[in-house]
Amino acid sequence: MNLESVFRNHLKSLRMFLEKKNLDAAIIYGAPNTDVDILTWVTGNQCTYPTYLIVTPDRLIQIGIRWLEEDLKAQKTIDEVVTTSDPVEYGNAINKVVRGMKNIGLAGSPVYSDIKDFGERTIEIENDLLELSMVKTSLEIKAIKASCNLQKIILQSTEIKPGHTENEIASSIDYKMRIKNATNSYPTSVISGSRLKLTTFGAPTLRKIGKGDIVCIDSGPRLNNYRCDITRCYAVGKADLKPYNILSEAVKSVASKLTPGKTSRDALKLMKAELDKNKLGKYLIPIDMGHGIGVTLHEPPAVGEDDFVFQSGMTITLEPELLLPNGRVRREDVVCITKNGGKILSNFD
Repeated sequence: MNLESVFRNHLKSLRMFLEKKNLDAAIIYGAPNTDVDILTWVTGNQCTYPTYLIVTPDRLIQIGIRWLEEDLKAQKTIDEVVTTSDPVEYGNAINKVVRGMKNIGLAGSPVYSDIKDFGERTIEIENDLLELSMVKTSLEIKAIKASCNLQKIILQSTEIKPGHTENEIASSIDYKMRIKNATNSYPTSVISGSRLKLTTFGAPTLRKIGKGDIVCIDSGPRLNNYRCDITRCYAVGKADLKPYNILSEAVKSVASKLTPGKTSRDALKLMKAELDKNKLGKYLIPIDMGHGIGVTLHEPPAVGEDDFVFQSGMTITLEPELLLPNGRVRREDVVCITKNGGKILSNFD
């Protein structure tokens, strides 16, 4: 999937923002395996080592470590590469590039020692840039859908049997991502049996799956820079999945009602009302019911927590969790907001 035009438009949007805010440049910090990845959103290039991107009205300059110079210069979207022999020298390299600039925006949680000399010349723009990323183009939605489709193939081909360990299941999922040239959107979580009394998300362990266990898998590939975030629960033997199945149907119903103009808090109200039909509303954990998603794993809004207004083209997760007397279950899907209601991009069981 060729997404070069998408990232060119992201850069254009960023430069328009800089002009509007009267900023001479943006300094964006990037590092591997971060939830917030504004550098990739601008360039289409994933970070393999901590680096800085400096965006001016007419130049893209990347600052990185010298032993990665060849790789950095091979990136199509970068106009100039500045390298240092040690990351502790990044600050000096940045200073040389932005010397004379009066107003600079910062994003990506830069290392304090690298930008400490800029003082009042800087303002934080990370939240502004995340808001720029919220509404997706049709091509971006296709990219997120492709990630969801890959996760469908992976999960439906993953064996979950008594005797398997959580770690074995997670390793199988991760391997299947790699052979499809995808990486993890975030570390794969596998939680089973009694561990679900505490949480539905965490590092997999050597615990063996037993007959009668519920297994909760939270995982998603990052394909062509776009992420998905999907949670499913599975029964091993005669485990009772009825509450989870009701929760799954509630997610589908609520998603269909999320039209432009509805708010983040509306999603929570709709979910509780749907679950109340089966007397499960009292078990719904009333916070953290989802988030925006795209190149960055956690974009605005925080679903369920404020009155943020949904717009057509936004992609969010819906991830309600039930805290039941005998343990927890959670369902998570990726949803695109449309004028006809939310469309589930991860529509599989």
